[in-house]
Amino acid sequence: MSQSFIANKIVVDTVKLEFNILPIIKIESSIPQLKISSNQLIATKINHDLKRYFFSSTTKSDTSFLLKSFLKDNLITVAELEDSTDLKADVINEFFNISYISNDFINITVERQIEPYGGKNQLFFNSLFYDLRTGNRLSFSDLFSLNTQKLVELLNYQGYRIEYNDVNLDELLIKIDANDKIDNSFLKDTLEVNCIDFYLKTINKKLFLAFKFQCSGPQPLDYGIPINLLKTYITYSGLKNSLKLWGSGINSLKGKSISNYTSQIDFENYSILEGGGYLISKRNKTSELEFGVSSWFSKDSVFYLFEKHNFINNIKTSNILDILKLSKNDLNDKNSFVFGLCQTQKTNYDSEIIALVKDNKKNPEYFNKIIKAWKANRITQKFEVLDRKKVKKCYNESYGI
Repeated sequence: MSQSFIANKIVVDTVKLEFNILPIIKIESSIPQLKISSNQLIATKINHDLKRYFFSSTTKSDTSFLLKSFLKDNLITVAELEDSTDLKADVINEFFNISYISNDFINITVERQIEPYGGKNQLFFNSLFYDLRTGNRLSFSDLFSLNTQKLVELLNYQGYRIEYNDVNLDELLIKIDANDKIDNSFLKDTLEVNCIDFYLKTINKKLFLAFKFQCSGPQPLDYGIPINLLKTYITYSGLKNSLKLWGSGINSLKGKSISNYTSQIDFENYSILEGGGYLISKRNKTSELEFGVSSWFSKDSVFYLFEKHNFINNIKTSNILDILKLSKNDLNDKNSFVFGLCQTQKTNYDSEIIALVKDNKKNPEYFNKIIKAWKANRITQKFEVLDRKKVKKCYNESYGI
């Protein structure tokens, strides 16, 4: 099975593995393995973690323990095991599903059906979210700013129980009513670990945030709520991109926060790609807070975002204070943009000044021809236009290279 995207080709292959200790156990697994064109190291990191959720790829190292435990529990010897004609293997079937995939993240669900010899069938379920830009696992709190109490309220008011048609396994949505309400204490500990997992699922062409209750039991229950009802609670940039939640254009970013791992932002009608940036030096201490300027590119324009950096859930984020827009015609092969390396007539280097300068093919130490200039003012937290005549010169970072 494969699924690809133009900007960053992502391929999901299936590797089939079998692991048998007859007559004790028989395991068949289909394990997803990713290939990412932009960074195979990230794919390797994800693939290594994925294998931990499949018996056939983890049991081999525990074979001796497994065999000894089986013999001890059943009070038989190896010789008796070899001669036995009555014993039959426990059968474990594992399969995965790609619940959701985009350029930014993937959601893979893993289901295991265990048929113990002489016992009842058991079902186990795991839902795994991975950031395809970092290879890190994503938790519920990475994707949503939604506490348990509010989630229960939304599910009970606007959610559904998800059942399946016995004939063709089509999903059936049954509105949660008074007799089926979810208790807050029932959900309380489940979003982090244990017996409830969350996943994304498309039903009737609508994307749902779904939950599988009693995930390690014979009869798991599924509940869900349309994702469009949770727009205000979505914090993860990858999900915002998929649902086009950033707004209509660049100006909608003002006052919003973006993760430092965000390299692309998809608006309703166009996208922008991150192109680097710089931190404003604290040597002329206007503020102890950390500020910076990042550059972003669309098809026709270049945008500079004035940012204040914070940490949310131990992830560095940038709050967008102001936006400066330039045409790509301004940044041609005859001009350069200089960050934080310009001098005014009255001061030494001012780290808040950014300038568009006339390039010089001789690669001088300083640029003296200033076309336009601005100040990223940490007090007003805005870009302010500067009189270009007040900027004396700007240092050339490429000097001597």
